[in-house]
This record gives sequence, C-alpha cells and structure tokens, in this order.
Amino acid sequence: MDEPKTIGLLDVLPKNATKLHAIEFLRHQQGYSLNEVVFAGDSGNDLAVLSSEVPSVLVANADEDIRLAAHQLAEQQGHQQALYLAGSADLGMDGNYSAGVLEGVWHFLPGFRDRLRQIEVTE
Repeated sequence: MDEPKTIGLLDVLPKNATKLHAIEFLRHQQGYSLNEVVFAGDSGNDLAVLSSEVPSVLVANADEDIRLAAHQLAEQQGHQQALYLAGSADLGMDGNYSAGVLEGVWHFLPGFRDRLRQIEVTE
C-alpha cells in the first residue's frame, strides 16, 4: 500500500518464487556475500526475506502484524540477528519508508556511515 497516495500496490511473481529466491539468485549470480546485501521491506510478501539470514530491515511504517510475524519467524529460524526493526536508532529519523532503509544501511553496513554523515551535513 502506498499510504501517501492511498493506492494499493501489486507484486507479480512466479507461483513458487519469493523475493528471497530472487535475492539469493542475484547474490550468487553477481558474487555478493551476505555482508554486502541489505534488504528492506514492509509487507507480507517480504516475510521470507525478513526471516532469513539475509540482513534485512523492517521499516517502521509496516503494520504491527507484519512486525510480529517477522520477529517470530526470524526467531524460529534462528536469524533474529539478521532482522533490524527500523525506528529504534537515534539518528534523527523516524524509521519510515526510505528513512528506515537508511537506518538499516547504517546498522548493517558501518562502512557507509561516513557517507551518510556527509549527506546529513551538506543538506
């Protein structure tokens, strides 16, 4: 759902495919390691990734039922360290939408922190 525009969104995937399948395929195809990938999501079709070993950010604007499901599934699968709930860092952002994505990048990829600080200073 695109809340600001109040319109529904639709993802089209093959019957047995998930976003996790796509990420794993691209990661292996391009030779990226897990520590070079960060996924961000906010809906039910993101749960396979959010509960996997892929470093993932659940942005703060996700519905509470998605937050609970993601947390539960990640814990059940032993990947709770790979799930970051945006909105919990004190970065002067609210963790919603792209702010949540940036917060997740801040959390998982410390090498990008200086770049994010430069953006903050120049704007």
